[in-house]
Amino acid sequence: MRDRGFVNRFCAFQILDLEDYRDMDDYLAASIRKMNGQSSCLSTLSSQFRTTLQNNYFLFVKYAFRKHEPGQDRRIVLNASLWDVMPTGLSRYSPQLVEERAEDARRGFYSLMANDVY
Repeated sequence: MRDRGFVNRFCAFQILDLEDYRDMDDYLAASIRKMNGQSSCLSTLSSQFRTTLQNNYFLFVKYAFRKHEPGQDRRIVLNASLWDVMPTGLSRYSPQLVEERAEDARRGFYSLMANDVY
């Protein structure tokens, strides 16, 4: 069920306004209602989801959606906050662009991971 929850989180952040977020459970319920009422958006969401998984896997392979540092050997659990940010952000870019800018994207990610405020 956790995987379904992650997919629903992706969909919610894609189709709902962030300003409407107050409580995650309510936000997720609203996204399900919207998807049930507008099934035409499901094809677009599916395409965006496949694109973002491809992009994240290309950048981070088995460490996608996990807090990690360059060269880290140990793989830790998925991080829900990273899941909310990374798929939403990388769904907007073509795999070709992500490949072209991969090193910049990784540098930016590792810079944020080293920032205690973030």
